[in-house]
Amino acid sequence: MPQSPPAFARCGDRDLVLYEMHIGSFTQEGTLKAATAKLSHIRNLGCTAISVMPVNQDLLRANSGNPDCWGYDVISFFAVDSVYGTPTDLVSFVAEAHRQGLAVVIDFVINHMMWGADSFVGPQYFLDMQTTWGPRPNFEVPEVRSYALAAAELLLSGFGFDGLRVDSTKSIRKYPNDAPDAAGAGLLGDIAALCRRAGKLAIAEDLEDGDGVLQFGGLGLHMQWDMAFFCWAYEALTHPLDEHRDLAQLKKGLQGLSPARSHPLRGRVLFMESHDTATSDRYGRLAAAVHNGKAFMAPAEGEQGQAGADAFQKLSGALPYPSAAAVEGNPFAARRAAIGLVMMMTAPGVPMLLQGQEVYECGAYKWPRGPALDWQRVAATSGNAALWQTLTRNLIKLRLTSASPSLSPLVGDGVHVCHAHGGVLAYLRWAEVADSRTPQQDGPDLALVVLNFTNSSFPMYELGVPPSSQWRLALSTVNGSVLSAGDVADIKLNVTPGKAAHGFACTLPVALPSYCASIFLRTG
Repeated sequence: MPQSPPAFARCGDRDLVLYEMHIGSFTQEGTLKAATAKLSHIRNLGCTAISVMPVNQDLLRANSGNPDCWGYDVISFFAVDSVYGTPTDLVSFVAEAHRQGLAVVIDFVINHMMWGADSFVGPQYFLDMQTTWGPRPNFEVPEVRSYALAAAELLLSGFGFDGLRVDSTKSIRKYPNDAPDAAGAGLLGDIAALCRRAGKLAIAEDLEDGDGVLQFGGLGLHMQWDMAFFCWAYEALTHPLDEHRDLAQLKKGLQGLSPARSHPLRGRVLFMESHDTATSDRYGRLAAAVHNGKAFMAPAEGEQGQAGADAFQKLSGALPYPSAAAVEGNPFAARRAAIGLVMMMTAPGVPMLLQGQEVYECGAYKWPRGPALDWQRVAATSGNAALWQTLTRNLIKLRLTSASPSLSPLVGDGVHVCHAHGGVLAYLRWAEVADSRTPQQDGPDLALVVLNFTNSSFPMYELGVPPSSQWRLALSTVNGSVLSAGDVADIKLNVTPGKAAHGFACTLPVALPSYCASIFLRTG
């Protein structure tokens, strides 16, 4: 075992912006060494952390020698996949990420192992019931729990990872027949405690937990992937008819589902694309789905539409996927996908980009192949790839930067949906001080996010705002009638006092291009 990386102090939770990476398709070589050499791309975007898909020895990679496999057919919780490189390569990857200021969270897969593991490891360590993906370890067996915890300790202490993203926690806290598994839930609590003792992140991927059972009030994990936010935003963005966009669901998604999630930023990770959802036989890349007008999965027999957070686990086929060129040529696809990107970056939660999302990658991929990053698109100086990369940078910079001593309003927990009508959604964002005894000159900074989900432009749309005299347009995804990278002229807007709207005593008149997201900051 190589020497662990030097100690690293990651950014605070409020400053986290995640980038989901698949080592095998991040570079053409698909190795840890090649990925290490390209980490500056992620840092240059402004991201502060990487969420890495599994690096364990994987059956498909071992059999094929191809690094471009997802990595969930786990042979061993301890072994680094030899197709990716060596344990020393993995330590070097983490150390270089740390040197560039990037925290690294690793995908921890213990809910199942590769098919056949129960035969060569020993059937006494597995349930008689199988999962969809492979044999399920029996967490009532002390050796199984010890093995899992030792593997977690190795990743955190030995390799220096800054946290664990625990895969399919539902499949750990429940048996394959959906009955509660007390031993599995207890193991999740032990993993969370291990992370907390070391000051490391514990993130759950759970498609069912809307009541906070995984976090305090529950098992103690810090955050979990918010599939409900994704589904509601996805549905509103992809439906071909403006009148069918459900702003009430979006409001619920912005506010978050569970009062038990007391961790900052609603204790959730937000995404519009993930390795699971963006495949061409599931929900697809967001722009491709907007182009298509719906998801790409054919529901299983007896299932209706795409309802249900785990619909993609019940698919029976896939619909035809559009060519990347067709999606690129559809201006509505880019404009509505940009609204989704702004929502993800401005809602209370930790935003996460999927590899390739930052360059408007909309080509098809599906298991077992990863979401390949096209480095020609990274280097592009024109077109959607360049524009999208700049928009991503601008959004992250705006999210993390404050013009005053106060926290940026976009990293706070404060959210108030002040308008949701006629296809226009507007919400205020702010970061409250930790304690009311902290002196503040003018109160918290305020941001107003306005999303126009319609194909109608409004030259002057009046929105009620809190007491103020002036606001500044900080970012807009549309300039005139074309998609923009968010750069705007120094436009200041004066408030109309004494004209009440939306529960406030004054109004702010704003111009709203069609299918546009705009962010305004209070300046006076």
